[in-house]
Amino acid sequence: MERLKRTLKSDHDKAVEVVEPCMPIITRISSPAEMVEGDAKVANQPSGSHQRETDTTVDSVQKAPKESGVVTTATPCTSVIGAWATIQAPADTCMPAAVTSVAENSVEAPRTTESGSIRVLYLYSGPHRPIDGLAKFLRELGAECVCVDKEFDNGHDLLDQHFWEECRGDCDEFDSFLVSPPCSTFTPARRGDGGPQPLRGVEGAEVYGLKGFRPNEKKQVSEGNVLAIRAENTATYAHVNGRWWIIEQPHGRPGKTSMWNLDEFKQLREKEDVYLYTFDQCRFGCLAEKRTDLSSNIPGLEEFTVLCNHEIQRWVIPWSGEVIVAPHPPLRGKQWAVLESDWSPSMLREAEPPGDYITRSCAAYPKELNAALAKALLRRRRPTEPPEQRTMRPSTETTDTVKVQKLIPLRGAEKVATSDDSSDSLRDVHRWVTDKARFIGIQVRNIVFQLFDQQPEVEADILESLGKRSNEDIINTTWMHGLRNRVLDLLSRNRAPGMEPACDVGEVDEEGYRMCIRGRLLEYWARVVSDPGKECAKRTYKGAPAGLEVDTKDLDGVFPQVTADGDEAPWESMTTEFDSFQNYMGIEEDDEAYETLAFDWV
Repeated sequence: MERLKRTLKSDHDKAVEVVEPCMPIITRISSPAEMVEGDAKVANQPSGSHQRETDTTVDSVQKAPKESGVVTTATPCTSVIGAWATIQAPADTCMPAAVTSVAENSVEAPRTTESGSIRVLYLYSGPHRPIDGLAKFLRELGAECVCVDKEFDNGHDLLDQHFWEECRGDCDEFDSFLVSPPCSTFTPARRGDGGPQPLRGVEGAEVYGLKGFRPNEKKQVSEGNVLAIRAENTATYAHVNGRWWIIEQPHGRPGKTSMWNLDEFKQLREKEDVYLYTFDQCRFGCLAEKRTDLSSNIPGLEEFTVLCNHEIQRWVIPWSGEVIVAPHPPLRGKQWAVLESDWSPSMLREAEPPGDYITRSCAAYPKELNAALAKALLRRRRPTEPPEQRTMRPSTETTDTVKVQKLIPLRGAEKVATSDDSSDSLRDVHRWVTDKARFIGIQVRNIVFQLFDQQPEVEADILESLGKRSNEDIINTTWMHGLRNRVLDLLSRNRAPGMEPACDVGEVDEEGYRMCIRGRLLEYWARVVSDPGKECAKRTYKGAPAGLEVDTKDLDGVFPQVTADGDEAPWESMTTEFDSFQNYMGIEEDDEAYETLAFDWV
């Protein structure tokens, strides 16, 4: 946070904050609607989030003002972020007894900044709300809040790849996260019965979008996918690093569309210490019932389990005369229902009046809900093990496994499979893959797909070559060189402090040793993602002995240890006579290996 220089300006209604990219987590979403390129900016997007704090049209609902308060500003910067909104508590603000009592039974206070304030990142926050917004209540509790939303600041476009990477890279500076991704394409209110048409299915690939869209609907779904996955990425980052997080969405019902149906959110909610709270927003002052889910790693949020207890009344939709018997007016259509006692036949019309769907007017959180969320995000937590240990430790949970049987063994007899807890089992190696390695891998995949889209003939040539034996170069060398440089640029942006900014991506051509594998790029990748086998990657550009003599203690527990029979091999057995040695050239010249690989394994 050295670059975050703040100075108070009471006449400034926003704050600017520069962030440094560190570890962006970008995901490519494949859907029937559109293949969204996670590595490229989505062009011409009208909104980077949703209308969470929108103007309303109902008589009893006030127009939402902009959120501000005591704000800070920074020295001008050239960052693509433009402006971040930081709302900082006055120095003499004390945490009220209400929050103190919540934390009495806990042990460790949340991590604080150098100034002593707890920092909360609020993604998809909607516009400024100085009177009843979340930031206002956090400020009263002695905390800082950074709001990010295109309606908050036009530069806060979370669909913009570069802005997202910088925003995501500064997540380590926050103690708690509230994420409210736009639900407009996921909401079950899209029923088609007086409301907007559904854009998604409830299972399989259709949760990412139905087929047969008009161009504008296709764009809506694609944007919704990107923003949803970036919300999940943020929560996963917070979870791995021991920070509080909350994701808010409309209540997910069986057989109905919901963001919770996405595979990424299913995996998140299956993690240890993740809770689901369901409540009705009418208990916090909302005009409609609006049943809502909170997915969070904060335990004991009983205040978010209250359901509607209001009296049943008779409501009439003015233009149609339809009568509804319920505690609250229905959240559908473009016109709010009124109490039957306030309705008259003169309100009838031949068609529904034009305007926005009323779901839009209820997107803003009620004042009481913002106050409750502020207290929840500041709860104290018990001590946990360091994030590095949690990231690298394999899970002890058992998972369903699929037994794959090959027809012909490549070489020799097969070894009898061992149990999961056997000391020489490789069954759980995948559990040691770090989150950063997984996320970087996703972005590399995004780059490959993007380059395929730019030059589809390259993809066609690769597919055409499958199953054929050829020593010719299948992939265009210029295309491949561009891919390597794009990957290197990605790795360089995500490197650890102190690492060199680049590496050689050319062929390895040392004295007596040559290899087409870009070993230095491979090793650089391993170091960027903290792969426990990064030292062994030197073998790919230093030769086989380097892979045998390096210290492999980082791999203890990842791969089984093997005890050599007899005495340790002498050094001369590990050396190579380059005058007589010929490196293995691959399966192209090995008929048995090729036939087995091509027809029994692929």
